[in-house]
Amino acid sequence: MPNNLIFNGTASDLKTQMYAYNSSTNKAEALTISGGNLAVAGTVTVGNTVAVTVGTVTVAGTVSVGNTVTVEGTVSVGNTVAVTVGTVTVAGTVSVGNTVTVEGTVSVGNTVAVTVGTVTVAGTVSVGNTVTVEGTVSVGNTVAVTVGTVTVAGTVSVGNTVTVEGTVSVGNTVAVTVGTVTVAGTVSSVTTGVGFTATSTAITTGTGIKSVLQQDTSQQSMYSYYIKNNDAANAITVVLQVSPTDTDSYFVNDVSPVTLEKGSATVLTTKYYMNYTRLYYDTGTNTANLEAYFNGRV
Repeated sequence: MPNNLIFNGTASDLKTQMYAYNSSTNKAEALTISGGNLAVAGTVTVGNTVAVTVGTVTVAGTVSVGNTVTVEGTVSVGNTVAVTVGTVTVAGTVSVGNTVTVEGTVSVGNTVAVTVGTVTVAGTVSVGNTVTVEGTVSVGNTVAVTVGTVTVAGTVSVGNTVTVEGTVSVGNTVAVTVGTVTVAGTVSSVTTGVGFTATSTAITTGTGIKSVLQQDTSQQSMYSYYIKNNDAANAITVVLQVSPTDTDSYFVNDVSPVTLEKGSATVLTTKYYMNYTRLYYDTGTNTANLEAYFNGRV
């Protein structure tokens, strides 16, 4: 301070203030100390913009900012960052060692990559580009994908409903154990292998005319009947019958009846395609003793 020495005889309490001429303002102004430290123990209130380009700002108390904070370098946060109202714009990198809680809306214009740790959002997350997840995604409610792509290299566990309005292309296996998968768009799939159905009966009682193994063959691409006459002395007559309904009076012989000698077997297939097919047999006055099998392929 000017003339401080006249009123203060203690050397450690000496203070000085230096002025220099500023050609821009045409005034003598106090010099700013750039090589030392300015320590602030209380509160700093900033009413406008704070721009930090080089160096470090360390604050032990509270910083209250009424306008915008622009950070061009790196911000390292060792604890919790809570953003309730306003905007934080960062042009560089933000490294957070603890938890980031967002109560409002997060709009992401590019890529979000989460490799380790957890991102918890209580509001809405709007993503304009791609979200790549290398770990596990657990969803407790509804996931709706309307436009864009969701690529997951790990595991997706969904506890509720997944609604897909577009196209789902699956290159491997999809296993649904509990719950519902609702698709409003298109599901493209390739089925390998064929379906097979078989049924049989053994008849050792009764005489005369009977019919057995009536089948709905409308969904069968190929089918046949195997009949074996187990009688040691008598022949039987067999024929396949077809019908457009399951009413007994509508059945007619597919082809001419076949005589099956004692101890012999045959295979019958239909000439005509109808909704229902059955095996007709006639043992005359002899007791029936035969086996019949139906085999079909879907």
